[in-house]
Amino acid sequence: MNGVVRFVSVISATMLCASVAHGGSQACTMEGEMTVMGQHIEAKDCVQASDKQPVAKFRSSCEAYANMPVALGGEAGRITYSQTCPENPQGTCLNVNGQGVDFYYYKRTAELLDSTRKGCALSGGTWKE
Repeated sequence: MNGVVRFVSVISATMLCASVAHGGSQACTMEGEMTVMGQHIEAKDCVQASDKQPVAKFRSSCEAYANMPVALGGEAGRITYSQTCPENPQGTCLNVNGQGVDFYYYKRTAELLDSTRKGCALSGGTWKE
C-alpha cells in the first residue's frame, strides 16, 4: 500500500503545481474511484481559488485533475462546481506554491492523508486539519 500512497501523492502534487489562482470564490469538487497498483482508492478532493482566475482556465484545471484516473485505466472523476469547497475536510493544503490555491481532502485513509500532508509541505503549502 505504501507504493500506492506515494504514487497518488506524486500525482496530486503534480496537479497542485498545475493550478494558478488566489483563494476565495470558485471551487470544484472531484469524486471518483480508481485502482492503482492493485489497490482500490476512493477519492473526493476539492480545489478552491478566487474569481480572479478566468473561469475557463479554472475549469480546465479541474477537468485535468478529474481526468487523472483515465491515465491509470480508470474512469474520469465527477466534477461539481460551487462557490466554496464542502465543509469538514480531513485536511486542507492552503496557498499551494504561494499561488493562493487551496486543496481540500476528503475520504483519505490515514496513510494517504499523512502522505498528502507531506506533499503539501513540499509544495510550499500550509497544512490544516
